[in-house]
Amino acid sequence: MKKHIKPVLVLLFFFLLLSNVIAWEKVALPSQTTKIKEEEALVNGQTVKVIHCRSSLSKEDIRGFYSRYLPALGWQEPCPECNKKQESIIGTFVKAKEKIFITAVPFPLEKGKNFLIIAMLNILDYTPSEPGGQQDSSGRDHPLVPRYPGSHRVTVIESDSGKMVQLTYDTTDALDKVLDFYRQNMRDHQWNLELETDFANLPKELTKPKDGIELHGQSLIFKGPSGQCIIGVIDNPENKDSRIIAVRVLGQV
Repeated sequence: MKKHIKPVLVLLFFFLLLSNVIAWEKVALPSQTTKIKEEEALVNGQTVKVIHCRSSLSKEDIRGFYSRYLPALGWQEPCPECNKKQESIIGTFVKAKEKIFITAVPFPLEKGKNFLIIAMLNILDYTPSEPGGQQDSSGRDHPLVPRYPGSHRVTVIESDSGKMVQLTYDTTDALDKVLDFYRQNMRDHQWNLELETDFANLPKELTKPKDGIELHGQSLIFKGPSGQCIIGVIDNPENKDSRIIAVRVLGQV
């Protein structure tokens, strides 16, 4: 995975993931770690298994556990030093055609707790789109959310229940222009604006996804008959000429 994709994945708390239906290998959890839920989702049209956990261990202890446990089962860590340089990346391991991503970010409201995500994908079939590319990623736009004109679709994540959809796009237009588009057009799709939040008001652990990079942008929170829609627009921390648009819809399509 290329460097400039990582801020998108980590920022939106969700985008590391997924693969075709395979026989998922059971992955053990370290001590002081509790599984919250296990689910399958679609990322860019591919099915994947994701395990969400809460852990009282530090990120260093979690990294140490998997650096010992997974290699003993035949998994290889291609670049341990690369993983250690990332704030949220615990480890990336590969075996045959599969890859495991393990990430951890602090719980905003629980000091000393980490939100641990374990995801597996089929590296032969997974072909993510890239910010600034010419082609959209596989998948579809959300039918109830207007797409910003001229934007490029980077990721699509759908829960197996269909009640959560997350998309990211990139555009070279100014941040205020993108926000104005959604302020003006969401009502036509039966969404009412409930709240506007600047990223500066969010917990720092959510606005500094890696290497101390601070994200600048704003979120618009809408409610409608189908549920809730959160649209975040940020300046791409690794490309000053582009903006990242993150769309998260909670509710049945």
